[in-house]
Amino acid sequence: MTRTTRIAMGIGIVLGIVACNREPEPQVQAAVCDPDAFQTLVGQPTSAMSGMDLPRLTRILRPNQPVTLDFNPERLNIQTDRESIITEVRCG
Repeated sequence: MTRTTRIAMGIGIVLGIVACNREPEPQVQAAVCDPDAFQTLVGQPTSAMSGMDLPRLTRILRPNQPVTLDFNPERLNIQTDRESIITEVRCG
């Protein structure tokens, strides 16, 4: 066995031991969308949201506005009509 081969094997063993001894990464609790907490906004103008502490992932959806169709269970969607009146609050 050559010196290079022994060194490579030693490095492989050390890396294997290190990989086995890694602490598991803590699981991060995903944010939960709670549309019920914002249902009082339905029927209100969008100005009613001024000063409110909205979730980080909140989007205001206006008529004919292009939006992504991906579903994100953490995102709060606030749908409005042409007069900027909130018509629906939902997750997605």
